[in-house]
Amino acid sequence: MRETKWALGLVMLVFGILLTTQFRVQQLIPKDPGNLRADDLAQELKATQAKLKAAEQARDRLTAQLQGGPAGSGGIVPVAGPTSVDVLAGTVVVQGSGLIITMTEDREMSPKARVHDEDLWRVLNELLASGAEGVAVNGQRLTSISGIRDVGNRVMIYQTMTNSPFEIAAVGDPAVMEAALRLRAGVVDLLSRYGVKVTIRRTDSVRLPAFTPPPFQYAKVLK
Repeated sequence: MRETKWALGLVMLVFGILLTTQFRVQQLIPKDPGNLRADDLAQELKATQAKLKAAEQARDRLTAQLQGGPAGSGGIVPVAGPTSVDVLAGTVVVQGSGLIITMTEDREMSPKARVHDEDLWRVLNELLASGAEGVAVNGQRLTSISGIRDVGNRVMIYQTMTNSPFEIAAVGDPAVMEAALRLRAGVVDLLSRYGVKVTIRRTDSVRLPAFTPPPFQYAKVLK
């Protein structure tokens, strides 16, 4: 009788172990969509749709940060008004604090003195290096395709022939740009030795005209 009870207890223990093992194995097996019930599938679909919506919202936020505007539908963000790219391209009129620089010949120092293209570039390069956000020479906005070169006794700025005096308008920090030009043995000192007189005036209202780009024949915009 006692042996029977021990045998029955042993059988029940083994049966319990088998049930526990089977339950744990079932928990570890990934759910197969084919075996899920309709309500389980609906919950899985709802969760997936929520994740997709959150991903789309995150995409729109990132797109808005890159383009500088509020998030729009489909990730397309319209940007109203001129952007920093337009300012750098010189295709919009800008106004701000800056310098008005006049360059002319100092006949008293050198009767044959003349303002050359390289003299203009010395001043322009110093202005750009000191943070100028836009420059114009004799009312012409300078861009990446603006050339300045001597043609006889005159200077051609892009496609326009000009004469002295030359007026350079620069938008930027007036103090920083003027300090850069007036450095000891800097641009102003160097030009004075060549008989070029440079006058600098600070102003809170420098207006730069817009550059009208020509029709491009070879450069194509890639989308």
